[in-house]
Amino acid sequence: MNLPTMSRWTRRRWAALTVAALTAGAVAGTAAGAHGLWMSTDMIPQTEIAIGKVGFAVSELVPVGDDPEAHSVATGPTDQLLVRLGPNEAADVIDAEGAGMAWTFDVVMAAPGNAGMKYTITPDFAPDGVFDTAVLDIFKVSGPAQCYVGAADDETPSNLSGISGISQAYGMLKQSTDHWCVTAVANLDPSKYGSYENTATVTASGPEGEPVSDTDTWRATILPDPADELADGGLKVTHEVTSPQE
Repeated sequence: MNLPTMSRWTRRRWAALTVAALTAGAVAGTAAGAHGLWMSTDMIPQTEIAIGKVGFAVSELVPVGDDPEAHSVATGPTDQLLVRLGPNEAADVIDAEGAGMAWTFDVVMAAPGNAGMKYTITPDFAPDGVFDTAVLDIFKVSGPAQCYVGAADDETPSNLSGISGISQAYGMLKQSTDHWCVTAVANLDPSKYGSYENTATVTASGPEGEPVSDTDTWRATILPDPADELADGGLKVTHEVTSPQE
């Protein structure tokens, strides 16, 4: 499977979603036909066993310091999961002005035997919107203390394509959680957005010929509309199960 290339965009209590949540998600979703674990049809000739059940999930995006309350669990190998960055998050970026916002999310994986796993994160935003024009950074971190606006300046740029999540080294059930940080600082076009002020003065003669004048000042702040962001915009996450043959 050929994965698209994607470089990092240059654009809070920590709660790692565990593989147990994958199983919980599978149980909770059974009534709706959803399963957090599935059987791959790939075979591993070296061990002569099926890859078996694998799991893949992402937590929701939360501000640094908050706990995620929801997660998305893949129901099959072709599922695309969404880490949402939509109108609400765009409004937070605008409200933060130049200070920016920082969020975290987790990618959780499970694979047995010689099966490995890799995944790809693809940003998808409204053209010329808040996130499309923002200074946006997406990078791995070891914990919440490493996720803040400006932290990416000290990080090695993260490749968002073909990210290695689980190695193909043999194990009965291998589990892994990757922690990610997303930071965004509004980058407003000064020719379109900003604060404006205009003063007008009118001068005339009064009934007795005396000079009279009046002055009025108009002020406005023009900002992009967060509602223009895609409702299902954000980071699209896909995964691939790998074998030692690849």
